[in-house]
Amino acid sequence: MGMSMARLRVPAVVGLALLGFSGCTDLAAPSGGGFQQQYFAARDALETGRYDAAARSYQKLLKNYPAGAVEARLMLELSHAQLRGGDYEAASRAARSLAASQTGPVRGMALAVAASADHEIARSAIAAGDRGAATRQRLQAAASALDELLAEYPGLDIGKAMARRRALITSELAALG
Repeated sequence: MGMSMARLRVPAVVGLALLGFSGCTDLAAPSGGGFQQQYFAARDALETGRYDAAARSYQKLLKNYPAGAVEARLMLELSHAQLRGGDYEAASRAARSLAASQTGPVRGMALAVAASADHEIARSAIAAGDRGAATRQRLQAAASALDELLAEYPGLDIGKAMARRRALITSELAALG
C-alpha cells in the first residue's frame, strides 16, 4: 500500500468509528434550542469534506456548551475534523486531551486520532529531512497510542488499518536508526 493510500484510509477508518459513535445514542440537546441545529451543521460540514468549517463549528459548540453529556462527542468530532483538514498539531492536542479524560471506546477513538495525527506530523518532518529527536518522539507517541488502541480496543481497528499504520511506524523508527 502506498503512502497516499495510507493517508486516505486511516482518516476514513476513524470516520467510520465516529459514525458508529454518533449513531450509538440519540443526541440529547443541552438546554438552548440552537444546539441540535448547530451540531447537525457541524456534522454535515465534516461529512461533506468542509473540515475547516466543521472544526470552527465544533469549537463554537464547545464554547457555547462546554460541559455535559455531549462534550466528549464534540471533542472527538473536532479532533477528527482537524485531522481530516490537515491541522495535525491541533488534532493531536485535542485527541490526546480527550483520551486522557475518557475510558472505553471514546478513549480508543481519541487514541486513533492522536496516533494518526502524530504519525502524519512525523511523516512530514521526515519528508522535510528532519530525522531528529522530535521526529522520533512523535513516531514513538503514535506507536504508543496505537499499541494501547490495538490491545484495549481491537474492535475499533476496522479493516486492520491501525495495525498496518503501526507496522509502518515500526519501519520508520528502524529507518531513523
